[in-house]
Amino acid sequence: MSTHERDQIVETLARYGHVVDRGDLDRLDTVFTLDVRYDMSAVGLPVMIGVQALADGAMRLGPQNPVAHHTTDVVVLEADEDEAVVESKGFMLTVEGAVRSVSHHDVLRRTAAGWRIASRTLVPQTASLGGRLGAAAGAEEAPARPDR
Repeated sequence: MSTHERDQIVETLARYGHVVDRGDLDRLDTVFTLDVRYDMSAVGLPVMIGVQALADGAMRLGPQNPVAHHTTDVVVLEADEDEAVVESKGFMLTVEGAVRSVSHHDVLRRTAAGWRIASRTLVPQTASLGGRLGAAAGAEEAPARPDR
């Protein structure tokens, strides 16, 4: 994968925060494929399929939506001409001023309009070192990377 292709993937991931934080839900298709699978079950929210389901879900969540999303630490794990498996970290600022950290496990697909997220699994970061220090004490284990 060329540096230019990687830059396009990173830009797609970064665009998410700009689109969502402005409330430009009609522009979710600039970040996601139309049939995206977005899994937020690890934080008690449903798995949503499609950009319209994402927009509807955001509206249902209402003022409980984070006020800011930031994407960092992007790593392309696997890639071919039309698909890339990517991990990134994310910070969300809540209405109350709390900062939450998550990991994104994404599969991006090349479309006619550019790279788009086809699948995203959001995993909250709730323990240091992925929970390995407290595993014997019942802390959560580090989640396995989801398959494509």
